[in-house]
Amino acid sequence: MKDLFDRIYKNKGPLGMWASQAEGYFVFPKLEGPISNRMKFKGKEVITWSINDYLGLSNLKEVRETDSKAASDFGSAYPMGARMMSGHTDLHEKLEDGWKLVDVREDDEWMYGHHSEAQHIKMGDIPDKLNLFEKNEKYVIVCRSGQRSGKVSEFLQTKDIISCNLLGGMKKLSNFSTEIISSNGNPGTII
Repeated sequence: MKDLFDRIYKNKGPLGMWASQAEGYFVFPKLEGPISNRMKFKGKEVITWSINDYLGLSNLKEVRETDSKAASDFGSAYPMGARMMSGHTDLHEKLEDGWKLVDVREDDEWMYGHHSEAQHIKMGDIPDKLNLFEKNEKYVIVCRSGQRSGKVSEFLQTKDIISCNLLGGMKKLSNFSTEIISSNGNPGTII
């Protein structure tokens, strides 16, 4: 009788064949949208497979909290770890590459729910607070839906500040982030 894994050692399959270029780990495609059994890949809706949500558990509070802790403790690329549970998005890549998250919503919106790593600068205050943006840094700008943050990002770019707009805003971000908190540190909500 052969070992169940003999086949994997010889033929790693369409994802595993790239393991030599990914520090020995199997690599996964970058997915877009809320975690579910249907997400987008390169703009096209696809059915996801494997751990990404085949049991329909990825959005359970307990799973998301464990996923967040695993990413914090071990990194998002740890084998069988956080990124396999939560998917892989442009925002993940930008934050991992050192982009700063700036929330431009109003005070009451921020108070009810914001990302724990975000800096809060209201949209109306941006022109007077340009000194808070460093020319050698990169910024992801977010609001509730992406409308206000799009305008702020465009404005910052006219000032030679590298920025991008998070399309879908906090509504989108709250679908896959476990780091949404209120001003008192409790789990937050997006209003």
